[in-house]
Amino acid sequence: VPALSAVTGGVRSPFRTLLRFSPQDGAESLPAALAALSRRAVPVMSVVTQPAGASWRKTFLVECAGHREDAAVGAAVDELRRLCSSTRWLGSYLSGTPTSTQGE
Repeated sequence: VPALSAVTGGVRSPFRTLLRFSPQDGAESLPAALAALSRRAVPVMSVVTQPAGASWRKTFLVECAGHREDAAVGAAVDELRRLCSSTRWLGSYLSGTPTSTQGE
């Protein structure tokens, strides 16, 4: 298994992390939640919206580059826990395609 690597500074990460969260103010708070990842240069690979009961409540599934134990991803997850009414780390897994935060 490759060593864990940070996703900042253009370092490639062979890992992906899947998160599920519900912003406190519904979909209007999604930009603030995604900013927790962006500020740490954690690339977001996909965002899927799911209803969460009440019509204004939404749950988001986000796949991002990096591993939960990477400093940048871990800090972003910690911030999401403060920003959102519900945050769950669903797992980190080895991806077949490394990513870079800088163009090649």
